[in-house]
Amino acid sequence: MQKIRYIGVFLFAILCMACEKNEELPSYKDRVITLNADIDAEIASMSRAVSADIHTGTSVAGMKADVWFSTEKGIYPDNPSPTGPNFLPYRSSITYDIAGSPTTVYVDSANKKDPVSYPINKDSVYCVGLYPSNAWSCSDGKTASFVIDGSTDVMFAEQIVGTWENPFPRQTYKHLLTWLKFEVVASHIDAINQWGDITNLSIVNSDKTINVTFPVAPESKNSVISYSGGTDTLNVVDTPMPLDITITTFGSVLCKPTTAITLSITTEEMGTKDIVVQLYDDKGVKITDPAQTMGKLFIINISFSKFNSIEATCSLIPWNEANVDLK
Repeated sequence: MQKIRYIGVFLFAILCMACEKNEELPSYKDRVITLNADIDAEIASMSRAVSADIHTGTSVAGMKADVWFSTEKGIYPDNPSPTGPNFLPYRSSITYDIAGSPTTVYVDSANKKDPVSYPINKDSVYCVGLYPSNAWSCSDGKTASFVIDGSTDVMFAEQIVGTWENPFPRQTYKHLLTWLKFEVVASHIDAINQWGDITNLSIVNSDKTINVTFPVAPESKNSVISYSGGTDTLNVVDTPMPLDITITTFGSVLCKPTTAITLSITTEEMGTKDIVVQLYDDKGVKITDPAQTMGKLFIINISFSKFNSIEATCSLIPWNEANVDLK
């Protein structure tokens, strides 16, 4: 009888140990990956829509982006058919919750099935964010590329890491291009007839492809942003627009960060002229590092003189300037 009692106590102890071990395991809900994000930007809501497709503000509510996941730092293989229970690695496209709540990432987003989840063994999961969605190429899993078209905003959220015990921190998207807005004026009424309509206004974009190389080395934290590809021309105006003695907004363009821009201006009566415009910071100091112009808005003022000359100057405008009026 005493032997049976000892066996019972032994079995009870094992059962208690098993229960304690189970309590340490994360629940299914705890393992589901959710994301919160903001935009680290100087841009806020504008008084009018803009010709460029620019995501304004610091909120990602309703924004669609690519979020890629991997269990290996800095390497995000293309895996269109991930398997459960974690569905990793996976390149997903999500629309951030419009109410600002954490957004769950599903493989089957239409039916909200198969959520991407943290591994139960506490292994790390890595994540990067890319905007716009479904527009990036990445054949090696290490470098994502986007071809600059002059009208599409480009943002990137740096690699973050999380586990079921320590979920992902908030993502932070950053604008990677320079935004240029153009204002045109005739300095004298005679200049209007002398120059005629502006038939083309464009800029030279020295490298048309933006590349984001993810950090792989254990000590590396930040991705490397680079630009490559041949020289490209980005049109601001390609249909005739009349000059006026009052300042007129002629449009805007997004380009590779640069310290100076080369403008090509074609008019009805005077043909094509190229001018170089140096960019200055908000204190009037000449910019020497292209990185200083990333995520910045510059107003380029172009003045047509009756003396057969064109002058162009620039001013740096904070992107959180609520009264900036872009057409």
